[in-house]
Amino acid sequence: LKFGSKIFNVKHQIPHITTEPPLEETKAKVPQLVKDSIES
Repeated sequence: LKFGSKIFNVKHQIPHITTEPPLEETKAKVPQLVKDSIES
């Protein structure tokens, strides 16, 4: 648990270095960005 929480903290301190959460966030944001660019 301590090890896991340490990784969790590192991910939140440097999210651009870790691949998992930012990748999911990017996948979630891309459709919205595309929609925005088409509508504007």
